[in-house]
Amino acid sequence: TMLPVGRVIGGLLVLIIYYLLTFHVVTEYLLDTPSSDDPPSLHVDPFGFFSFDMVNHKLHDLRWVPYNNYAAIPFFYIKRGIVEATNLITICSGCDIELLYEAEHIAQNYKSGPLSFAIYINKDFTKINLNKTYHLVVNTFANVSNLYDISIAILAYNTSNEFYQHLCEMRDFDTKSPLMFTIPTNVLRNLAEYQVITDWIFNIDIDFWYLSDTLNEKDNVKLVIEGMESMIESQNYGYKTVFIVPAFEIIMESAHRFEYSSLTKRQLTDLIYLEEIEPFHATMLAQRCTRYEIWYESERPYILNFKEVFCHWSYEPWFIIHRDVSRMREH
Repeated sequence: TMLPVGRVIGGLLVLIIYYLLTFHVVTEYLLDTPSSDDPPSLHVDPFGFFSFDMVNHKLHDLRWVPYNNYAAIPFFYIKRGIVEATNLITICSGCDIELLYEAEHIAQNYKSGPLSFAIYINKDFTKINLNKTYHLVVNTFANVSNLYDISIAILAYNTSNEFYQHLCEMRDFDTKSPLMFTIPTNVLRNLAEYQVITDWIFNIDIDFWYLSDTLNEKDNVKLVIEGMESMIESQNYGYKTVFIVPAFEIIMESAHRFEYSSLTKRQLTDLIYLEEIEPFHATMLAQRCTRYEIWYESERPYILNFKEVFCHWSYEPWFIIHRDVSRMREH
C-alpha cells in the first residue's frame, strides 16, 4: 500500500481487531448465469462522481463501467440513512463476496458515520447475475439499523482486458488461481473511497470487529475530527497528513470479550501485559513502523517517518485521511 505524500501521525485512536477462523460458504449465485439474454457490456465513458441517480436508481439502471482494468458498478446498492452530514468519518473497506457477512458485522457496530464497501466477485463481469447479486446484498444488510448511508460497489474482472490477458501470460494467472493471489486489494480500496462524500475516510480491513468508543460515540468522533482538522491546518503537518490507527488482535477468549470497545488506554496496555491481546503484527515489516512501543507511553501524537530505514516500503497501516488526499480525488 503506497501512502499519499505527507507526514504520518500515529497514536490518536485505538482500534481492536478480532480474527475468527471460519469456513466460507460459496453463495449460490456464483454458479448462475446472467438472467438477461444479452450479455452485459462495458460503457467506455468514465463515470464521474455521483454519475448514478443515488435516490431513485433501480436495478435495470445499473451499468458496468471500466475501472482500473476491471469492471465495476459503483453505488450498486445504497441503504439510505436518515442523517446527512459531510463532517463525519466514513469507514471504507473491501472484500470478496464470500465475506459479505463481515461487512454486515461492521455495519452493525459502527453507528457514527457512513460506510462504503467495495465487494469483489471472482468472475468475469459478463457471467454475473446482477439480479441475484443485488438481492444478496440487500438481504445481507436488511437487519442493519443505520443512521447514515451504507454504499456498496461491486467489482469483477474482465477477461477481454489486456491487463488480464497479460497476467494470464506472464504469471500463469487464470480463473482457478487462489483468490488470495488475485483479489485486487488496492483497486477495491480505491473504489470504496470513490463512494465517500464525507470529509474524512477511515480505511480498515473487513475483519475489524471492535471499534473503540473513540469512533463509536458521536461526541468522541466530533473531538477526533476537530483535532485532525486543527492538525492539518497547522504548518507543522498540512492537509496531506495521514493519521495512523493502532490495531490489536485478541489472542485469548475471556470475560473481557464484550468490553473491548470501551477499554481505556491503561486497560488496553494491562491486557497486553496479561497476553490477552497483542499489537497486530507489530514486528512484521508491514506494521512495525507504527512504533507501538512509543504509542504505549505517548500522550500526544507523534510523527512516523515511513521513509526511515526502520520502516519498510510494504508498510500497510490502517489510517484516516482527509477526502482531498484520497487518490480518487485525482479523477
